[in-house]
Amino acid sequence: QRIQARVREATADFTPTAAEREDSDLADWKELRRLEPAIINIGSHTLTHPILPGTPAAELETEVRDSRRQLERSLERPVDTFAYPNGELDPASEACVRKHYRVAVTTASGWVCRGADAYRLPRLAGPSSVLKLAHRIYA
Repeated sequence: QRIQARVREATADFTPTAAEREDSDLADWKELRRLEPAIINIGSHTLTHPILPGTPAAELETEVRDSRRQLERSLERPVDTFAYPNGELDPASEACVRKHYRVAVTTASGWVCRGADAYRLPRLAGPSSVLKLAHRIYA
């Protein structure tokens, strides 16, 4: 957060052009709202991507809780999944996530098996192209 503040101070007059924004933004809120929730799940990942272990309790609560609130307000639908930044968690961050979400994923690679802990789910990294992803899912 300190680094982000310093960058903002150093670039106070910077405003990206429409073309620069188009090049770097994946999607705007309107486009994200149009995605079918039964097919595409948009989950939370904190407000500013801190590494959660060791984060002070008040900051941890704000990052985890308010990320969900912001997404739900902007998407106009419920958000109940969470991904731990860098896959890192400790008992305090896991307890906070359990309080605010239905499930959470780590960066551990693997398939979800019966009886898996809903707050420590593994995941499969998606390939860089849609065709490769489709092949991986349906092959």
